[in-house]
Amino acid sequence: MVLADDEALLRKALAAPLPLEGDIAVRAEAADGEDAVRATPRYRPDVLVIDLEMPGVDGLSAVAAIRSVRPDQVILMLTRHARPGVLRRALKLGVQGFVSKSAEPAHIASVIARQLRLAEGTVRNYLSNAMRKTQAQTRHEAARYAREHDWL
Repeated sequence: MVLADDEALLRKALAAPLPLEGDIAVRAEAADGEDAVRATPRYRPDVLVIDLEMPGVDGLSAVAAIRSVRPDQVILMLTRHARPGVLRRALKLGVQGFVSKSAEPAHIASVIARQLRLAEGTVRNYLSNAMRKTQAQTRHEAARYAREHDWL
């Protein structure tokens, strides 16, 4: 794993317990987006865990640069405040998951362990929940509602 976050205390606090949660090795730490762009192709991690908000090259810009050299890189984004428009941009860049910075390291490890894959049944459940919450009759109506309300 490559772990990128500009907050050294948080980055170190997250990097230390992750190897204790299972078969996870933090191969490199990056202090900003530029470091993440350099470290990811160099260390070729199974997963890049990157902060959304960093000075200079932010998480989204770093992800875009990384995608140009490692299009299949699995990416998990750390965030404090996830606004729908930002999440939409991250998803368009191929970010596979989001985790709050307040999450326990064990939660992050379990997301990485599952390699951010979703079973078909899970997707069906998400669609059903979206249809119920938007009071839509079809998944297309639910998607349209979500787009109109800037959720996607």
